[in-house]
Amino acid sequence: MKILLTNHQLRHYAGTEVFTYTLAKALKERSHEVWVYSAYIGNIGHLFDRINIPLISDLQKLKEKFDIAHVHHNINA
Repeated sequence: MKILLTNHQLRHYAGTEVFTYTLAKALKERSHEVWVYSAYIGNIGHLFDRINIPLISDLQKLKEKFDIAHVHHNINA
């Protein structure tokens, strides 16, 4: 399954940032294709790179079609 996760920001090791990473990692371990979008990527961003999950900061450049999106924060919706 192709899954898009979004979070308002991925700048710090805080609540929704850590949850987004944990969820992305668990989904990938279950053989799903996972992408993560955030307009603001910072300190925690390198963790996604280490587990080969693409981080997207510009939705206009995203050409994939997803089966499901898990969206944090109404600004991303």
